[in-house]
Amino acid sequence: RYSGTGDETDEATWITVTPGAYLLHLGNLSPATSLETFATRTAAAAASISSGVTYFMTAGYSAVGDRGDGLYEKVGSEPSHAGKVQSTDGAWWELVPPYRITQFGADSSGTNDCSTAFKNALLATVAVGGGKVIVPRGTYKVSASIQPGTIAGDIIIEFEGAKLVAATGLHDPVLDLRPSASAITDYTCRIINPKIDCSAGTTAVGTDGCTAINAQYYRQLIIENPDL
Repeated sequence: RYSGTGDETDEATWITVTPGAYLLHLGNLSPATSLETFATRTAAAAASISSGVTYFMTAGYSAVGDRGDGLYEKVGSEPSHAGKVQSTDGAWWELVPPYRITQFGADSSGTNDCSTAFKNALLATVAVGGGKVIVPRGTYKVSASIQPGTIAGDIIIEFEGAKLVAATGLHDPVLDLRPSASAITDYTCRIINPKIDCSAGTTAVGTDGCTAINAQYYRQLIIENPDL
């Protein structure tokens, strides 16, 4: 799987993060760039990283191979979103986009609620000027409506063979992308291949099922190949 910029045919700039998992292409880093590697985000936060290091990469969020691996860049101040780590030497590190919800702690096994992680991935994408949020292959339990509030930027949410499953009794929309105020924004929302199972939810009047997506007030809303 290719991630990064540069010539994806140049195998010399590919690094295997974990065997059989993700490959990270470092064509966007200069030859002088200093790079550290850590097993998880937690391990990076517990480390004192040399002042000469400008990037580090992880092989997972809380465990190696949990699809939360990522590349982090050293920044001068604390980022305004959840895609960040502070190492014990006091330095701040920002996750390099595009973002996956698993990089914010989402559990792809369907066991634990992913709503906070999904919301944080959306807010981080908006904070860096908009872009894509990726939902990797897996099943994601939604116990609380994913409500990021007003998304002040163009956003793409791409499901890569993933499914969101409403928890029993959820009656709010699974994915609620309405802005805080009821006014038309100047932004575009595009949702690609969404698969959302609402059967365990309930409507406000107690009937079976809940709303999959509520995404009003965008200048343009595009939903491609939905399975709802």
